[in-house]
Amino acid sequence: ILKVIPSAVPMVPFHLKFTQGEGDNLEVIMDYNFNTHDLVCLAMCSGVGVWYILKKHWIANNLLGLAFAVNGVELLHLSNVVTGCILLGGLFFYDIFWVFGTDVMVTVAKSFEAPIKLVFPQDLLENGLGASNF
Repeated sequence: ILKVIPSAVPMVPFHLKFTQGEGDNLEVIMDYNFNTHDLVCLAMCSGVGVWYILKKHWIANNLLGLAFAVNGVELLHLSNVVTGCILLGGLFFYDIFWVFGTDVMVTVAKSFEAPIKLVFPQDLLENGLGASNF
């Protein structure tokens, strides 16, 4: 993240702590450390989210879809290669069933408007980033 944020933004640490109760009954509800770079990232990501909510632009859709995909891969921790191969094999047959065995995938691809798929307009070369023919 240090390569994306210019050095003009200083890295100032913050500590946010919420507690409940007093004395021996003191309970920590939230204890979070962050810095100004985290706040810059939060502002940029919030901007993309608001852009998607207001405009439903295909680039914002793709950015959110890629973010969800990367987050899903990062959350998945495999202990060894055999487990990964079993998982991929199962997902392969799962995908074959839902694509060729039912019409669910076609219905979702045509009517479900959410950032779960990458979309590219057909008139991208003619109209550039303002393309809208899907």
